[in-house]
Amino acid sequence: MALTGRVAASSFMERVHRVRDMIIEHSKLRRLVGYPYLRNKLGCTKHEAQRAVTKALQLYTDLREVKLFDAYRYYYHTSLEKEELQATLTMKENYIRIAKGRDNRIGHNWEAVAEWYIDRFTTGAHFWTQNHRTKGMDQRRITLHLIKGVGGRRMSAEVDRVWEVTLRLFAPPVTYVLSCKWGLVNKRDVDDFLEVLRWSKEFGVDTPDGRSVKQGVVSVFAAGVFNPKEIVRLKD
Repeated sequence: MALTGRVAASSFMERVHRVRDMIIEHSKLRRLVGYPYLRNKLGCTKHEAQRAVTKALQLYTDLREVKLFDAYRYYYHTSLEKEELQATLTMKENYIRIAKGRDNRIGHNWEAVAEWYIDRFTTGAHFWTQNHRTKGMDQRRITLHLIKGVGGRRMSAEVDRVWEVTLRLFAPPVTYVLSCKWGLVNKRDVDDFLEVLRWSKEFGVDTPDGRSVKQGVVSVFAAGVFNPKEIVRLKD
């Protein structure tokens, strides 16, 4: 047991040293290094990578973290001159604007494809619509009201489409809720979507077993690629 503990501690410190070396190496090239890059190069789990980065910042006070747009984490060494750092930050911000703008356009096209498929092959689909404060926002994107925060969202969350289908005469309608994501989808993305439905005023309900999605509500997750390394387990 003692030997196993020493080996684990040694592997952890190796990751910490690699984080430091990668940050210094990029700073010498006048570049910031992002957290996804560090995690990918470490080749470990999200939790292990986060621990290694946090420990490196604690041990080596000449390493710095900066958040761009309050969302994207980057790291650098203090050897980077102030003017060089500012120029690097500006370049990285411009890159994020371009890349994320492109991703948003692709994502919106993906939503349109999913909607076209529903319209084309679903008989009697009635889409919900909603007026939004933001001009130009698609009326078929629906804002749900949350009674509990989910994934950093406090009061509301958006879903891409909601539509109803009445299967037969006098039968209650079935409500379908769609979430689209362009890019690699992980289990946490699906879990987050289900949590939004559970804790929304529109589709969630309290039961003796806890919060659940109402009967007659079907969740639909449309994506390009699901992570093959992850497994989604269902209760039943």
